[in-house]
Amino acid sequence: MRVLCYVQHLSGAGHYVRAHAIACGLARSHQVLLVDGGRRVPRLAAPATVASLPLPILGHHAGALRALDDPRPLARVLDERVERLTAAARAHVPDVVTIEHYPWSKWELETETLALVEAARDANPRVRVVCSLRDVAPPTRYESADERTFVRRVLDRLERYFDALLVHADPAFTHLEEHFAGVADLPVPHAYTPGP
Repeated sequence: MRVLCYVQHLSGAGHYVRAHAIACGLARSHQVLLVDGGRRVPRLAAPATVASLPLPILGHHAGALRALDDPRPLARVLDERVERLTAAARAHVPDVVTIEHYPWSKWELETETLALVEAARDANPRVRVVCSLRDVAPPTRYESADERTFVRRVLDRLERYFDALLVHADPAFTHLEEHFAGVADLPVPHAYTPGP
């Protein structure tokens, strides 16, 4: 099976570290393409079956989305990222696309995220798109919306673009219901994936 793992860390490195570990685990029995578009994070080498898709690097700086190490205007960098993502989806023809934490966060990158989903579905109409929710944290300061609007937007995006939700948390410790008011209305199946 071909898996495309899309993750974008903009502030810390936790999202990427988790996605990298998941990609390495999946690579034991699948072909994996891991998107890498944030600050470089020291890590153990990935198996040869994990290919990397480098994107122009983005991050949060002084409270705003910025292109890092790239003097071009942000809009041009974002356009290039969309071009690379959609080309990769068409070339890789994934059976599964995992998207880290969106639509709970990364609203600033919605254009490229949804372009990736659309390209993957064009390449393989049977592709399954899975939200990989690293934790059950509240909205970040970059998703400025009241709780009702936030919940409505998350549920809408899940219904329109996703097939499943994986919550990487131990339900013996915490539940998604404690952090997200819309759990009863989730339009896709969800499951917890606690570690060993």
